[in-house]
Amino acid sequence: MTRTMQDVQDERGLLHFFGRHKKSALTFLLFITYAGAVFWSNYASLQRVQGNAQTQFLLEAEKQASAISYFFSERQLETAELAESEPVVNFFRNRDLGMSFQYGLGVNVQMIEDRFEHIATRKRGGNTQQFSAFMLIDNTATRVAQWNVPEPEAGLRDWLIPENRKSRTRLCIRNCGLVIMGPVWINDAYRGELLACIDAGATFAQFCSTRAPG
Repeated sequence: MTRTMQDVQDERGLLHFFGRHKKSALTFLLFITYAGAVFWSNYASLQRVQGNAQTQFLLEAEKQASAISYFFSERQLETAELAESEPVVNFFRNRDLGMSFQYGLGVNVQMIEDRFEHIATRKRGGNTQQFSAFMLIDNTATRVAQWNVPEPEAGLRDWLIPENRKSRTRLCIRNCGLVIMGPVWINDAYRGELLACIDAGATFAQFCSTRAPG
């Protein structure tokens, strides 16, 4: 196949065009290459920043979760120890012996309430009381002793769990608080529950306040 004169002229025209605009074409290609490299570098950098931010967020969340878990574990332990404390045990033993409030049992109740106040004012996180109220009820849902309970609670029998042998945490919808329940067992007999109240808002606020802004 022979090329026509027109084909030869077209090829010469293209060569002449590329010859005249060779520098411009190379400059354009270099610009495209540089822009692509900058875009990819910025994209990769953004991906690294997002990955680091996500990792930091997960580490912070795990740290907060561990702190909150430790906080409630300690409060459950303290409530269990309080339910087994000498003032509580002595009250039930003396009542079993027939002691009346006028002749000694009232002193036992006062000792329990003094212990409540001591624990509440001694255990603080920052400037926040870790316990906001205490109440001891027997296995008939009768109130035995209390500290800082704002008003009588209805349905105290709902807090009795005769098969309960471990501290538990329950949400109290009425006052937006958390209640740690410490069962009272004496001589393998269920005698009641010790209820330790925690202000949920103040408690979680003290953990949130330790986080850095943003």
